[in-house]
Amino acid sequence: MKDLVVGAIAHYSWEKIEPWVVSLERSGYSGKKAVIAYNLAPDLIERLIARGFYIRHVGHHIRSFIVDRHFFLWQLLHELEARYVIATDTRDLIFQTNPSTWLQEHLFPSRLIVGSECLAHKDEPWGNQTMKLFWGSDVHAWMKDKTIYNAGSFAGEADAVRDLCLVIYLMNYHNIIPLATDQAVLNVLIHLSPWKEITRLSSMADGWACQAGTVATQPK
Repeated sequence: MKDLVVGAIAHYSWEKIEPWVVSLERSGYSGKKAVIAYNLAPDLIERLIARGFYIRHVGHHIRSFIVDRHFFLWQLLHELEARYVIATDTRDLIFQTNPSTWLQEHLFPSRLIVGSECLAHKDEPWGNQTMKLFWGSDVHAWMKDKTIYNAGSFAGEADAVRDLCLVIYLMNYHNIIPLATDQAVLNVLIHLSPWKEITRLSSMADGWACQAGTVATQPK
């Protein structure tokens, strides 16, 4: 069974996502490719189809698209079968190596993997603010010293990714905070059962993902 790389794209031009598309092609990846598409120009859709992408059109979304993409991915994973699913951001992510090869060699015995941003919530203003606004002061106090894991480059067995996506979406369902809070939810879940027992918390040294944007912009 083939793997699936999937990204959610809203409003972007080809120039915004070209590095993501081209780097995946150059990585040697040979599995399925899909895009959750919202408000994309017809010529961009045509380019993606020509490059072998399955397009899952989305007519509307209720909350932040960054949050609602998890619901659309949950739907998509009922349409497409896969061994591993690699769910990524698109505008600011470049593949350095074949993600299928890495997962095949390093994921087991875990079923999910998330990549570290190598700093604690309390040391990253956006993550710290989001964690406190969404969960409140008590949960924030429990989480503030824990390492941030990125919601834009996670992967794993297809059914585990599918179920995780729905839980992230449901926990955001009544969210009224005008921020993208999927990462705040993900970071709490991976410290709770059953997710903590099946998720590999991967450092940059592991070679899964380098969160260069977050680390590079921190004060010296």
